[in-house]
Parts: sequence; C-alpha cells; structure tokens
Amino acid sequence: MTSSSEKKQKFNKSASSVLPFFTIEDLIANSVHFGHKTSTWNHKMKPYIFGERNGIHIIDVRKTHSQLVTALYSIYNAVKSGKSVLFVSTRQGVRDIVRDYAIKCGQPYVTHRWLGGMLTNWRTIVISIKKIKKYEKILSEVDDKGRHSVYSKKELGVISKSLDKLKVYFDGLRTVTSRPDIVVVFDTNKDSIAIAEADSLCISSIGIADTNSSIERLEHVIPCNDDSRKAIKFIAGLFCDTILRAIKDYVSSYNIDINNDQKSSTKNLINLNQKSSKKKDTNNEKNTETNASFSTETRQIVENVAESDSEEAVLPTTSI
Repeated sequence: MTSSSEKKQKFNKSASSVLPFFTIEDLIANSVHFGHKTSTWNHKMKPYIFGERNGIHIIDVRKTHSQLVTALYSIYNAVKSGKSVLFVSTRQGVRDIVRDYAIKCGQPYVTHRWLGGMLTNWRTIVISIKKIKKYEKILSEVDDKGRHSVYSKKELGVISKSLDKLKVYFDGLRTVTSRPDIVVVFDTNKDSIAIAEADSLCISSIGIADTNSSIERLEHVIPCNDDSRKAIKFIAGLFCDTILRAIKDYVSSYNIDINNDQKSSTKNLINLNQKSSKKKDTNNEKNTETNASFSTETRQIVENVAESDSEEAVLPTTSI
C-alpha cells in the first residue's frame, strides 16, 4: 500500500516536469503574503494564515505554494486534454492584467462585469456572441463614404452602438464554442456569482483568496494578496505559462507538425477536438457541458509555441 508521503513525492515529481519554475521566495518577493486587517478577516481562511504583524494578517506562503502547484497541475491536465479555462476578474485595478494574460494564452475572459447567467444561461450568451459577429460583418461592408447597400447611416449608427455595448461584456467570450471546463476567479468576494454558477454546473473553480475572502464552493483555494497588482501579475503569469505548456504538449501528443505544414496541422487539431466532443456527448447525453474546441487565437498561439524548441524550467520539490 502506497503511503501518503510516497504519493506526495510522486505528485511532486510529475508536477515538476511540466509546471513553470517558482519558489516560496518568489511569492514573498511579489507581495503574495500580505493579507487584510485582522478585524476584517474571514474565519474560514484561518488554515492559510501564518500570523499577524501591525494589525495585518500574514498569509502562509507555504500553503500558497502547495495550493498553487495543485491548481496549476489541474489546469495543465485539463488544457492538455483539450479543455478551456475561463479567467474572471472584474476588479478595476487588476482586470487589465488578467485580460492581457488570458489573450496571451488564448483563453476566454470576463473582466468588465459578471452578468448573471453567463454560465447557467449559456444559450443567451451564444446569441449575444453571434450578434457581435453579425454586426462586425455588417460594418465591415461599409464603403469609404460610410454607405451600406442595405442599411442607412442612421441604422449603421445604431448597430455600431449596440456592437460597442456587446463587446464590453462579451468580447472575451467570442471565440468559445461551449461552456468552459475550469473557472479561475481572481476576487472571490466580488465575483462570487461566477463561483456559484460554476458550482451549480459542476465546473471546477479556482479562486485567489485573501484573508477576508469567502472560499465556499471553491475546488482549489489559492491564499494570496488579491489587492496587489504585482501579486496578481505573478499568479496570472504562472497560469498563462502553464496553459501554453499544456497546449504545446497537447500538440506533441498527437504528433502534429505545425512547422512543416501549418494548414494541415490546424485542420487536424480542429478534427481532434471535434472527435473528443462527439465522444463526450455520446457517453453523457444528459450533460450539456462539452469540451471546448480551440479558438482561432489559440491555434495561432499553438503555432508560436510549437516553433520554440526550448523547454520550460521544472518546478523544484520544496521541503519546508
């Protein structure tokens, strides 16, 4: 019978071969350990608090390191099997960072405001995404003088305003074809509705939780300073690097040679995801969740990643 220490050692060995390199010192250097005032703490965060200093709670970065490795490995395995990750961060101070990293690794994102039903009422979201594409097509057909063969200038103005409004809420979801398989939330208090919807649909959720955060319904809790741009940028960067590595390994596992034949490779990648989705639908007819096909942006990222022969540094096994 395998002991818990042997299982942990086996897990660390597997994770260290695929995850980006980071240490506990890196977490401290990026201000991950600073919490909120002791008077505003959430009692459920007690296991992740190291102590207090000058009335401020200090997060146990050893727990952060351990939880982060587990969450990253979960994301890696999901993306490697063709699944998608949704980034959610509607806090004004850090949402631009999360959006940039989501775009970099080709994943969907919500950074303006979480509208109720974005997961549970998915059909309505799909309709809104189709409207964006339809309106963009209409506006692209306007000639140099601002005229359209079907619509008047007044109608084009209304369409343009509607498009701008839709893009604010749904631009980060326009490339997805089905519900995401993992939701990463960077503020569990502000975006609690996203966590609740993910939980109701049995979608895995990962949350960045400060000492005053609610951690109910989260599958993976990452104790971290969610107010610091520096800390959020570091954590989001780790998520991005992990996803890019997973995409690269996904391509390699099917022996897709993007460098020699990009068009053929992209077609193979799409077919593989379609077969995977059909197989899942057959086994789970009542389940509305399907594996998301890689978007056009993701395929471009796959091509860029595949061109690089360099391997990421491995994660060391840290014993504290």
